[in-house]
Amino acid sequence: IGLGTSSQLVMNVGLHKVLPFDVERDLRLIGLVSRTPMLLAASAGGPRTIADLIAQAKAQPGKLSYGSAGLGSISHIVAEAFAKAADIQLLHVPYKGNGPAMADLAGGHVALVFDGLSTTQPLAQQGKVRMLAISGSRRSPAAPELPTFAEQGLAHYEAYTWNCLFAPAKVAPEVLATLNAALNKALAAPAIQARLAAGGSDALGPSTPEQADTFARRERGQWVGFIRGLNLPAN
Repeated sequence: IGLGTSSQLVMNVGLHKVLPFDVERDLRLIGLVSRTPMLLAASAGGPRTIADLIAQAKAQPGKLSYGSAGLGSISHIVAEAFAKAADIQLLHVPYKGNGPAMADLAGGHVALVFDGLSTTQPLAQQGKVRMLAISGSRRSPAAPELPTFAEQGLAHYEAYTWNCLFAPAKVAPEVLATLNAALNKALAAPAIQARLAAGGSDALGPSTPEQADTFARRERGQWVGFIRGLNLPAN
């Protein structure tokens, strides 16, 4: 059994010309687990709102910097999608992980970083960074003061990660059904729901393997072409 993420099952398909496996031929999703909205944070002295950010970026195209976990990482891809949605140009500064990027954001060395609520909120509460917007159709209960991108004029923009459980495609149907039932039972447990909520995540289940496969295919249809259009260095 594997824990699948959007980076593995979607982003890597667009980033790499050759993978050691085919996600649709060789894997079968057991079921969906959760989806975690990402937020855009600015340095303490940076833009105060999405409108401020866009105005600054349009006044000086390519000057406003954002850090990411590295070339082709989820924080890189969603930032490029944000720039496209806002019709602006930003300067990408890749790091070896989002942790160092957030540290430099807190130090004022980069202007922006996309990250999760659970890792960004403590820095915001200390006044080291400013949270500008969060993805999703509604505000997070964990940060009700933080507006969504849609509330700030980007109605069709989303930034998120998601995960699932998967197994080899050759797994017997009855085993897949047993695993799916166990996953859905676990997701219904109050302790698991509380753990997901504490991390700013929403449960995507209960789901069937067929629904999970359809979800993953839809995600690849949305993102793979966009990633390939970025013309990142071939892998």
